[in-house]
Amino acid sequence: MRLTPIKAQFFLSYAALGSIAPLMALILKEAKGFSPRQIAVTLALSSLGMLFTPALMTYLADKSFDTRKILRWAFCITAGSLISLYYLNDPLLITFAWTAYSIAFVPVLPLLDGHFFNYKSSLKNEDLEYNKIRIWGSIGFIAPSSILFVILSGEKSIANSLWCAVLFCVLSYFGTFFMSKNDSSAESNRKAQHLKHLKYYFLKKWFHSV
Repeated sequence: MRLTPIKAQFFLSYAALGSIAPLMALILKEAKGFSPRQIAVTLALSSLGMLFTPALMTYLADKSFDTRKILRWAFCITAGSLISLYYLNDPLLITFAWTAYSIAFVPVLPLLDGHFFNYKSSLKNEDLEYNKIRIWGSIGFIAPSSILFVILSGEKSIANSLWCAVLFCVLSYFGTFFMSKNDSSAESNRKAQHLKHLKYYFLKKWFHSV
């Protein structure tokens, strides 16, 4: 039972999120000189990912796209967007890059959930508990704090946290090559599983925003 790759993927993916999620507003304010109004507009527009992603993921599921390939594209776009954010200074371009990051990364976590449950179904192992896999995501979300403590200490720019996220995106990209491919019996449940977890994820985000 190859559980190490999926555990590692949860760890790395959540680490990419944990590298910048708590610092989003600070990055825009201190590194990019955004006003409170500009920060609000940028973060609001970046939430567009929650509107478009469910339809896109359902379409890809209909086409029977391999989850691992979708994740690879997501990590590539995410890393590219974050690198752009580091160098960009124009508010409009920064907002565009942040929105691209949001749209690309939002489906990653529910896709990982769907992949796990499909994999569990293919193993026909009811003793395989989700919480024992998901806990690695929680650990991963916290782990970057030790790295950020070093790279942000002193007079270093808070924008350096973007490189920490890029590093974890690159590691996550390569990690997908070690993930197991679901067999044909589990493949038929791909659309239902992914859509279910996407809906749950977006509803949770909506309630938190309210």
